[in-house]
Amino acid sequence: MNALRLAAAGVLLSGLAGGVRADDKKPDNKTLIVGTWELVKAPEKGRPAIPAVIGSTLEFRGDGKMKVSGKDGGQDYSFEGTYAVDGDRLTLFIKLEKLVSKEDARITKLNDRELVFETGEGKGLELKRKK
Repeated sequence: MNALRLAAAGVLLSGLAGGVRADDKKPDNKTLIVGTWELVKAPEKGRPAIPAVIGSTLEFRGDGKMKVSGKDGGQDYSFEGTYAVDGDRLTLFIKLEKLVSKEDARITKLNDRELVFETGEGKGLELKRKK
């Protein structure tokens, strides 16, 4: 009887320990960034990290591709590029016609609702996840 109790307690404890380990593993930035985001705040002066205006959408896909679209002065715009995430480092490669520009940024906040990143110039963008 005591052996049965010990075995049951061992199974219960190993199950709880496994659950703790699973909860400790949080999604990383590479996983969290995937989705569609709406630009809600950009620097008033200076060059932002990407050429976008408030209300623009940025779509980060799981395959490392991205798309930016929106309206500026009543005209629709859209361009594509690629991105890479390494820890809190975000590298954007943006294609505008035949020109490709590279932008390095640092992710300062990223969760399931908010994304904030800034360039080396301290110019930051704040985005909210679209539902």
